[in-house]
Amino acid sequence: MNKRQVLLAFALLATLGLALTVADDEEPGAVAVSGPTRAAKPVSRGPAGAQVNVELAPHVALLQPRDTMPEGKSTGAAFAARTWDPPPPPPPRPGPPVAPPLPFTYVGKKFEEGSWEVFIELGERVLVVQERDLIAQQWRVDKIEPSSMTLTYLPLNQKQSLSIVAAN
Repeated sequence: MNKRQVLLAFALLATLGLALTVADDEEPGAVAVSGPTRAAKPVSRGPAGAQVNVELAPHVALLQPRDTMPEGKSTGAAFAARTWDPPPPPPPRPGPPVAPPLPFTYVGKKFEEGSWEVFIELGERVLVVQERDLIAQQWRVDKIEPSSMTLTYLPLNQKQSLSIVAAN
């Protein structure tokens, strides 16, 4: 062996010895940061208890486990089954409120003294109504014509019509 090979072998042994000594001193999973030596100030603990000197290595990001994203959401399987079907449509939005169906049925009518009187059945009662009468505090009779009666559902101020033609 020549002089150059002896120096190279000595340098290699010294490097291996130093690496083994440093590896024994560190905690398992620790991240070694090389750079200019300064007084170590803030130390941050990363995953698996790894210590990183934040001031010495601000460009070194803490390592995250591969199965989670920084927000804590799972990245999922890379080869999981996927579908190309479009997503289902969103549920329909509810429309504006609508007056309920008329709670009474037509029984008969009478034209007396220049105005119509209509007989309607509400539950088990028969009522006689004229224009501008209130029915059950929710319905107002607006107009009575020979073939129909127009009512307003007061809570929603919506108009509805009731046919008052006799069935044959």
